[in-house]
Amino acid sequence: MPSDAERFRFLEQFKLTANWDDEEFTLFWREKSVPWQDGKLYVISKGKTLADATDAAIERYNRKHGIIERVGAESSGVMWLQVRGWVS
Repeated sequence: MPSDAERFRFLEQFKLTANWDDEEFTLFWREKSVPWQDGKLYVISKGKTLADATDAAIERYNRKHGIIERVGAESSGVMWLQVRGWVS
């Protein structure tokens, strides 16, 4: 479970936009193609609260990039990465 500071750091890092609509929060990522025009909006995640939507976005990012959190990793501050192939 990420802390509030980690959630806001994630939102800032990827410049996500939050929107409240139909009793749920939606996180969007905006594609900037031309500086004077608004780009397309891509839905990243939805949740009943901003924390739920952000947690879902973080889980999606971790799944996509193969980042695995182990039990006890919160106390040590270590993030385990899954490695494919040979390491020498």
